[in-house]
Amino acid sequence: MRRDLYTLIGWQVVATAVVYNAPFEVSNWSQDEKDNLGVEQWSENVTDPVWDKDHWAMNYVIHPYWGAGYYIRGRERGFSRRESFWISVLYSTVYEFGIESFLEQPSIQDIIVTPVAGTALGFYFEGVRDRIRTKPGPLSFSDKMKLGLTDPLGALNRGVGRLVGLDEPENSQLMFGFRPIRSAPQPGRLRNGQYVTLVGNDIDGLELTFSYRW
Repeated sequence: MRRDLYTLIGWQVVATAVVYNAPFEVSNWSQDEKDNLGVEQWSENVTDPVWDKDHWAMNYVIHPYWGAGYYIRGRERGFSRRESFWISVLYSTVYEFGIESFLEQPSIQDIIVTPVAGTALGFYFEGVRDRIRTKPGPLSFSDKMKLGLTDPLGALNRGVGRLVGLDEPENSQLMFGFRPIRSAPQPGRLRNGQYVTLVGNDIDGLELTFSYRW
């Protein structure tokens, strides 16, 4: 589940980058919000969730769909229905208060609708997946598509795994972190007969680090 969470954060970075470059009609992110992208804006946003004004399809179709995907990830990892619901809550919270909050305030209805409606939809997805897996003989292309669409995060992860030649979780290590960005080096000085380059002590910000090894 930790690996799934890390890859979710990675996909969130990708999705945020795509939406960042989309027009305002799609992203609802103003140019001022984009210009102020940083830790300070993130800290302000995460402390002030709001009732967003996104299109109904985004709030009540797309978000429940991904909430169901989070739920299915838990079920695929062997967790109970109750545990998978809380996994959906966790992943939804990470999404709302994670990378997206660098640009906008967390959405109150998304925090609730994504795991709750997502889990309800996940119950239906479970039935679809069970019926497909109990079919005799090889799976058809349509069946494979349905399995992928009902487990979108898993399908994306498996696709990347095949692309980089990754077969087992034990063969990979995916890491995210933050590293301080310090002020520019100051002019060097002679100290005890040696030339020393002085580095500023002020932290100007943080940069997100990403490491993937296989």
